[in-house]
Amino acid sequence: MGIRSFAQERREKALAILASSVDEARWAEARPRDREKRREVMVKLEEKLRSEPAGGKKLRPYTHKRLPWKVGDVLSLRLGRECEPWRGSTFCWPFDDLYTAVLIVDSWEEDAGDIYDIPVVAVYDWMGAEEAAMEDLAVMPFLRGDDWFRGTEEHKRYFHSVDHPLRQDYLWNDLKKLGHLEQLPAFPREEWEYRKKTTRWGVMGEMLIMEWVLRGKPIPRRSTWNDRSAERERAWMRARTYFKKNLGLLEQMRAFIFEGMPAEELERKKQEEWEIFRKRYSDPIQRERLWSAIFEGEEPPYLIHREKDS
Repeated sequence: MGIRSFAQERREKALAILASSVDEARWAEARPRDREKRREVMVKLEEKLRSEPAGGKKLRPYTHKRLPWKVGDVLSLRLGRECEPWRGSTFCWPFDDLYTAVLIVDSWEEDAGDIYDIPVVAVYDWMGAEEAAMEDLAVMPFLRGDDWFRGTEEHKRYFHSVDHPLRQDYLWNDLKKLGHLEQLPAFPREEWEYRKKTTRWGVMGEMLIMEWVLRGKPIPRRSTWNDRSAERERAWMRARTYFKKNLGLLEQMRAFIFEGMPAEELERKKQEEWEIFRKRYSDPIQRERLWSAIFEGEEPPYLIHREKDS
């Protein structure tokens, strides 16, 4: 049935209901003024329904949101949540602005009003202070991780569907093409039966960070970590780009970077983070490593440090 015929059918049903004196019994005991108002409304509605519509509503045609990459492309992915740290995870602080890389292994189409190409990626088991070089990644394995962070081996896999990239994804995660592989590496056959359910690009970084901490691997360091002013200006430059249309959030970001977070707020966020991980992981070794990462890990220089009690 076409769009106009469907609208006509609905209009005819509505007129039939109005002509049937619907709900008259319910309004019999109402005040005369209320009954008169109801009658006026029903008359106007009937006139509107009987009037010839100016024309059927034109529907916007579907668009196909295509990926700017193809299978085999290798992308850089920045870690951390520098753009909105007060809502982020304390667990990510030592890893802010470090990098990993992902490989596009496949894509599928999602119908969400428009058609979106959804990339499927494998994350390199690599982390560095700067963007990766293709020659460095050539000898690197891929991460077998769990983007739901359940911590169990049976839920870990190599392939993950991530959101069709939006403007904030490019800005927040520094998504850019590093190179291209003409032939994909060999992955287990069962990996190609991946879930067609998307997750955020940042979750890929969090998944790598989680595995990095649980395995006790060293955290790469940037040369500017010893330069407090350089770190603050770098964070501020990114914030101005990201929040340029929201002056309220931009001011919050400025205060966070240049004035710091109150010590009691910092401790509260850390405690909340620990409670989440404590419930999620029962392994005492994993708990010990997570405790160390949250409460004893090195934080970026632009955060105010609280003197530990002796």
